[in-house]
Amino acid sequence: VADGPARGCRALDLRVAGGIDLRVLPDRGFDIGQAWFRGVPLAWVSAVGEAPPLRSPRGMAWLDAFGGGLVTTCGLRNVGSPSEGHGLHGRFSHLRAAEVRADRSVEEGDIVLTAEARIDEVAAPETHLRVQRTIRTRTARGLVELTDITTNLGPASEPVPILYHVNLGAPMFDAGATLEIDSV
Repeated sequence: VADGPARGCRALDLRVAGGIDLRVLPDRGFDIGQAWFRGVPLAWVSAVGEAPPLRSPRGMAWLDAFGGGLVTTCGLRNVGSPSEGHGLHGRFSHLRAAEVRADRSVEEGDIVLTAEARIDEVAAPETHLRVQRTIRTRTARGLVELTDITTNLGPASEPVPILYHVNLGAPMFDAGATLEIDSV
């Protein structure tokens, strides 16, 4: 990003003909920022807009950097109100992704763009949680696939809550709009 509050942060723009274009934010947990279907915006974006990650999102500070976007991920140690020393919605969307890569392939005549990254939440001495995230979009279809595989690499078992903020904007909430989710 060349200008504004997110200057210096990485962004990966995935553009497909006749499908859903995505702006993936590697420095914000590999979340999906803005999105468009055939040029029509899909995501709600707050007045904060794209912002750099907070170093230590404590208390309610998460809200200070909540830019909206199609998918904002909460977790991995907290998904709600601040508790047990964790800030609102945890740290996930403030973690920087590693091993970021993008690929293009052809499947059933469609061009498929795939973006992948690894996101680690580490806290000394024992916490080490890892998410391997894959995001896919393809030509001529209104389809986005987001797959997360979460692994606990620490020595002790612990719960790993995750919450996906899906922030739909106009025209997605206009009269007559419907949302169908086939979630596993």
